[in-house]
Amino acid sequence: MYRSGHLFAWRLHAEAVPIFEQQPLLRLLGEPEPYRNGLQDVASFQRLLRRVPEQMALNSGNALYETGLVYVCLRNIAMAASWTLCRKPDFSRQSPFTLRGVGACPIAPREYRIAMACRLSGQRGLPPPAGVDAEFATKMSHRASAWAEEIRLKLARERQSGNQIPQTRFESRVSVEREFLGPVNAVFGGCAPLTGITRAAIESWCSRAQAARPQAGIMEVARILLEASARAELLADSSKEVFEPRRRPRPGSLAGLRRLLEASLARRTNSSNV
Repeated sequence: MYRSGHLFAWRLHAEAVPIFEQQPLLRLLGEPEPYRNGLQDVASFQRLLRRVPEQMALNSGNALYETGLVYVCLRNIAMAASWTLCRKPDFSRQSPFTLRGVGACPIAPREYRIAMACRLSGQRGLPPPAGVDAEFATKMSHRASAWAEEIRLKLARERQSGNQIPQTRFESRVSVEREFLGPVNAVFGGCAPLTGITRAAIESWCSRAQAARPQAGIMEVARILLEASARAELLADSSKEVFEPRRRPRPGSLAGLRRLLEASLARRTNSSNV
């Protein structure tokens, strides 16, 4: 990461505070190479933003997840752009509100806090905020997308590059999450929406879903989701390619879990209709 000038390496260099170290590892690493992927990273998160309205049209039950994704995109777009548009890179949660040379962030601070709470629910299993629906997610994503395009054009003028920007590993992870969230929220979105597929989010969903529909066989669905979460995490972890290549699951293995999930949910739906 240091040799490639990865933004996370710069965050370590700027903000990491060792609690205990036998050798000054970070000082030995020195300064990372300059960060050169700002345009690529902005374009990647912009693509995710543009798909939010489409996802809401497909399944309004995913509103909490998609709103949390808007927060992720806004923050990461701003962090990437801050390398060029700020005096120094801004890695804080408030980075969308500190950029210079472009219009102000069109998302109100209150909306931003709600979107952040949605993401924390999906990642850490915290209680989801109230009042988030498909309209909220869609309108926020439209405004965020327009702002992201302004930023992308600003960075493109700096770089003068017309090369196609490849899909990132995070985009692939979001595609997997959407594939598993959609079927679950088509059944449970009205009473206990699933906000993410981390272990914490799945365990939080279990509690809420069992309280709302105690006879729905929640644990079977949860076991499938936990396995999907573990496999998706391995696929998204770049270090596994270097240190544990044999442990990485085949991408197609998730398709089998998706079929198991749909079959389990179909049984839940059919039993509730009897």
